[in-house]
Amino acid sequence: TETREAAMAMVHSPWKRYLICWGVIWSLQATFCGFPARVRLRQTLAPFRTSKYPKVSRAAGNRMLHAMLHVQNIDDSLKFYQNLGMKVLSCNRRSNGAATAFIGFGELRDMASFALELSAPQPKVDQANLARKGISIGSFKGITVSQPAELGGGQLDPDGYPIGILPQTQASIVALCLETSDLDSSISFYTQKLGMSRAEGPVQHGEANVSTDICYLQYPSGPQTFLCLRQSNVPVDLGTGFDHLVISTADVEAAAAQLQEKGVKIALPPTVMFGLKITGVVDDDGYKIYLVDETDFQKGA
Repeated sequence: TETREAAMAMVHSPWKRYLICWGVIWSLQATFCGFPARVRLRQTLAPFRTSKYPKVSRAAGNRMLHAMLHVQNIDDSLKFYQNLGMKVLSCNRRSNGAATAFIGFGELRDMASFALELSAPQPKVDQANLARKGISIGSFKGITVSQPAELGGGQLDPDGYPIGILPQTQASIVALCLETSDLDSSISFYTQKLGMSRAEGPVQHGEANVSTDICYLQYPSGPQTFLCLRQSNVPVDLGTGFDHLVISTADVEAAAAQLQEKGVKIALPPTVMFGLKITGVVDDDGYKIYLVDETDFQKGA
């Protein structure tokens, strides 16, 4: 009797009724609806959500994981970044000569260190074209790394990517920099839709960055790498070098639905690719961002 009364009390609790109701709704969605239908259902039910149970942003726990860059020669690039103190975290050389490598200062899939993914083309086919044309850097303004040595300044990697160097006690990838055609709009996109926060940028040569045409953004957890947005005075050129930024999220489908509700175009609906649940969007300038399931990423599925 006591057990039955306790169960009835739980069901009659407003909070428990709320959870049970939404559990049933989401179960029906998963069973009968595709992704577009689930989004429409969320929008239909939105007016009935009570402010007593405020919705928590799905982006609150996102993390920046890595960025992909195209390179002409994987060996030249690996040698350059190893000389900067980075480690080769993985390298996949395919039978046709193309190669993909992950490099960074941490460990592979450790969720705590930002990494770079380098992608080199098939030499006999694509590399000849790249050799003639070169990689177009476009509006990608490179990365900044920190090193214990008193180096400072900057370098260009074998493909011309700018590499800024900050003397700090711990080696890391400090920032990834993109130019934007509208700084305020880009800030709004990354903060209001992807959950980043404005942050004080890295200090260089003893002076804080106080420029009004640069903004540093960051997630509170995960790799403490900044996304640096810089106002461009000319139209943004996506180029052929920077390919995309990868961000982890707790629930890919929920994140995609929430982004679509906020007016973000879903370029890649939630799917499974390379064993990872993934979805893709583009920002206002056309830069590609992929959101991957953090559990899948850590498992290396």
